[in-house]
Amino acid sequence: LLVKYEQQHGLEKLAEIFIKSFCPPGGIVLDPFIGSGTAAAVAIKNGRKTIGIDIRQSQIEISTRRVNTVFNRTPLWKDEECVPTQQQFIEE
Repeated sequence: LLVKYEQQHGLEKLAEIFIKSFCPPGGIVLDPFIGSGTAAAVAIKNGRKTIGIDIRQSQIEISTRRVNTVFNRTPLWKDEECVPTQQQFIEE
């Protein structure tokens, strides 16, 4: 468990370098292969918006849980079957 935490922490630091370097505060980070949600978590933590895409529903569920857990948030949307549209993200 400790090894996994250290590996994850290293990935977050690496993602943070790129996000801070290439995306201005308040900007949008697009992650077309969201996986476990590392880039999304780091983006939100650093004041950026994020859009995550993945072909696998299981990865969407993992990344959503991660963002919710890391930031102690309620679910991102009320109806889990209803995926927000791009316009809804832009309006927020």
